[in-house]
Amino acid sequence: MSLIIFIGMAVTVFLTSLLSGIFGMAGGLILLWVLLFLYPVGTAIAIQGVIQMVSNGSRAWFSRAYIDWKILSILCSGVAVSALILFLTSY
Repeated sequence: MSLIIFIGMAVTVFLTSLLSGIFGMAGGLILLWVLLFLYPVGTAIAIQGVIQMVSNGSRAWFSRAYIDWKILSILCSGVAVSALILFLTSY
């Protein structure tokens, strides 16, 4: 990755996170659109996924005092059951 692309990516990530912080939406969509101009589809989706995981993970970590763990455990149980059903029915 050249220095220009690296700097462009850093600026894009910052601006889209700023947009997402102000409006509460559209940051990830615009980031993916920019990444699709720079990389093949699979690579762009993987990069965007990692960026979103870090962003959402850090937000959850900083807000962990406000997480209702009982509700989270119920949601995670539903996700696990749904994933199992999907795994068993996929072909």
